[in-house]
Amino acid sequence: MRQVEFIGKGGQSKVFKVAHDQYFALKELEIPKRNEDFVSCMRRLLHEYEMINLLDHPNIIKPIGFFFGDEIHPPSILLEYCPYDLSRVVKNLSDVERVTSIYEICCAMKKVHESRMIHRDLKP
Repeated sequence: MRQVEFIGKGGQSKVFKVAHDQYFALKELEIPKRNEDFVSCMRRLLHEYEMINLLDHPNIIKPIGFFFGDEIHPPSILLEYCPYDLSRVVKNLSDVERVTSIYEICCAMKKVHESRMIHRDLKP
């Protein structure tokens, strides 16, 4: 698997586009300096993977796998890659396409809420 490009950064992780016959998104945990912070971050990353893995909906990115990390590579989640960023393409959408996009996002959030989860960080 080779790193293709940097996608973004969150509070405790970096996301990269990676390639191996097809594209994936790789969410890498940024390693905290203190050991107890690392355990807490690992716990959150594993919990995030477990929660995403429970969701099965066409509008929700699917997890591919979890890597605990080693001496060279940080703990990571491998995810389905979505090539579109709604915030970039929304200006080129017609009104009907915008309403359709909002409806599709709402369908995905309905699935999340039916699973008794709260999503605090939507990525359109």
